[in-house]
Amino acid sequence: MTCTSEDSAFITALDTQTGNQIWELAFESALAIEIIGNEIYVWAGYGSMSDLVVVNKATGELVWKFNGDYSHGDIRYVIEDNVIYVGTEDGFLFALDSKTGKSIWQTKSPGLPYYFQIDNGTLVIVYDENYASGYDTKTGKQNWLLDVGMDTSRYPWNFILTGDGVIYISSTVNRTVYAIDVGTGKILWTWNHYRPQDDAYMLKALDNNVLYVDQDSRFLGYDWFFALKVRP
Repeated sequence: MTCTSEDSAFITALDTQTGNQIWELAFESALAIEIIGNEIYVWAGYGSMSDLVVVNKATGELVWKFNGDYSHGDIRYVIEDNVIYVGTEDGFLFALDSKTGKSIWQTKSPGLPYYFQIDNGTLVIVYDENYASGYDTKTGKQNWLLDVGMDTSRYPWNFILTGDGVIYISSTVNRTVYAIDVGTGKILWTWNHYRPQDDAYMLKALDNNVLYVDQDSRFLGYDWFFALKVRP
């Protein structure tokens, strides 16, 4: 259970049988929590900075912490197969062992990630500025980097889908849907409609060979919905 006050946020563990408090931790703010196995992962923030705090689920004791001194500025992360991939505001990407916090690899990165997606051994990152990039999850090698016109201030959440080694990205700047090979970054095809022009494409679903795309108009009073054939 989490709760917030004017100055801090609290995470409280309660006994489900009695309702008695087992432990409680205070944070300057808790942006999100995730429970995996015996650990709780807390993305905690202070102003425009954040860190990752990992505590034992049973006791609330600290297991490890990343960016506790905010030296990397703000951070974003994703957890996959006992590895935490962390992108930082000061331009780094880390792969950390989720149990110990020890670094598996680290590399330079164009900036602060906005969104992560993992598919076929490739970590795809969409950045706060214009770019999408693909990294090898085992080595951290950057396999590709594309300027596809990303404007994170205008994104709907459903702007990216993956399937069969292809990532589909909706660009708000270019008002274009891109189909990109996950492993190589090759643009397989692009599509746009350009009407209406006042909102981004939202990628609703991928079903076999069909990508369903919605574009809601806030001002013109109508809505467009498309079914795109993704392969010949």
